[in-house]
Amino acid sequence: MKYLYNNTQANKIIALLLIMVLMGSTAACSPEQQSSPATLSGQDHLVDPNFRSFYLFCGGYDLLGPAISEKIREGNTEVQYTEAAKMIFDPQAPDKQFFRLAPLGAALVVPEPGVAKPLDGDSLYESGHIIPEFFVETYTKLGKILGNPLGEASKNPETGLIEQIFETMGLTYDPATDRVGSMALGVAMCNESCRKKAPEVSKPLQIFPIDPTFVSIVEKLGVDFTGYPITPGYYTVEGRWQQIFENVVFSVQAPNHPDTLLIESLGRKLPFVSDPPRPYSGDPLMQPYGLPGEPGYEIPLYFWEYFLAHGGEAILGAPISQLHQFNDQSFVQCFTNLCLEYDLTAVESRLVHPVGLGYPYKTMFGPVEQVIVEPSLPTPTPEPSPTPQRSTLTLQSWDSLRALDTRLQQEIGVYVTLNHAPMSGILPALYLNLPDGSLVVHQFPPTNKDGKSVLRLPLLQGENGDFVVYAVCVDGMGSQQFCIEDTFLIWNNP
Repeated sequence: MKYLYNNTQANKIIALLLIMVLMGSTAACSPEQQSSPATLSGQDHLVDPNFRSFYLFCGGYDLLGPAISEKIREGNTEVQYTEAAKMIFDPQAPDKQFFRLAPLGAALVVPEPGVAKPLDGDSLYESGHIIPEFFVETYTKLGKILGNPLGEASKNPETGLIEQIFETMGLTYDPATDRVGSMALGVAMCNESCRKKAPEVSKPLQIFPIDPTFVSIVEKLGVDFTGYPITPGYYTVEGRWQQIFENVVFSVQAPNHPDTLLIESLGRKLPFVSDPPRPYSGDPLMQPYGLPGEPGYEIPLYFWEYFLAHGGEAILGAPISQLHQFNDQSFVQCFTNLCLEYDLTAVESRLVHPVGLGYPYKTMFGPVEQVIVEPSLPTPTPEPSPTPQRSTLTLQSWDSLRALDTRLQQEIGVYVTLNHAPMSGILPALYLNLPDGSLVVHQFPPTNKDGKSVLRLPLLQGENGDFVVYAVCVDGMGSQQFCIEDTFLIWNNP
């Protein structure tokens, strides 16, 4: 899905972050389940009486999630946000269609090109897109309320859920539980005060404990600054011990050595555009940063106060961009180690806050996932009744370019071990899901004596911001196949 945001690349990154965060928060449910009166209560809000019948008709708590705002007046209409949607009451609507959902999906994504109509199956075909059978019942019930699909259903590599965005809502499907849920589009579009009133919605899907090595720095800076951990502690490919938080990334040479602490330069590592220094404008509301008399950066006073109060350059790093306007109510400026956002709609204590750069960093540079399986392999022995022994097959993969310039060739590597010993002569397969929706299969060369094999791909096509999802698979005993999934980002296209 190609996301729609403002024209500057800084805006595109922040919007991409927003999408990644909201996709991690879902409300698993089935719309046909009846909501009891108790479910009309959200975190701190009740569904307004004027919206209750419409709320229940749309699936209630099970599909729309809890209310995350009070009723709000917008011009001649009244609105109320839920976790997944924005309900609207318009007494002047034509044909007495007083209630509807706001087109939150259409505000966040650009519609994908249509695909060919399937010849058969239980899916639906609407507006050039296929609605999978597990979404058909919800779509049939809500009809015009849900709106047309804006693209094809696809698997979210972060959550494992299958997602499809419609004009007003985003639906999710969990294959493990066979349940339909919703994406937290209401959380994404409501202001900061809404998100503050719904902490269980705005938290990441899984909270990891703070690694003991980093407890002291988190206590010093505060969780409001660092965010929650989104990975456990792990070793990087350079051999450092690292943990990724929502807003920052810490690393040390080894566990329990906080004296070697480094704050990763997220602003440099992520594909941001660094603005060049420029002469000082003389604006009294801006703090110049740089050598006297030389071009530099201007930091607005509201960021400057936050900068000084949170460790200055030692923690945030030097500025690498000028101030960018994200939308009518929000401004962003990036520093070496993180980005700050000023949100005019937020509660006073959160007017200035770090942007969640930890999420794209995790996608691009986070711990290499691995799959461990335990097939029963017979132990070669002359004994008449051999006893099976448990063996552990480990599969790891990596890519050479986490942010791929499509003028360059991507390399995918794989490492296969059995009981921690390298396995040579294995023929892994690569399943590549391209941004245009096509699936391409490539065969790796046989693994070498070190259990490794590397495959260089032909040049790929895609737009900046597209994710490429791939799976590396090896055959196991019998008909079993073991796979590991990962992604990389297309960026810096000409």
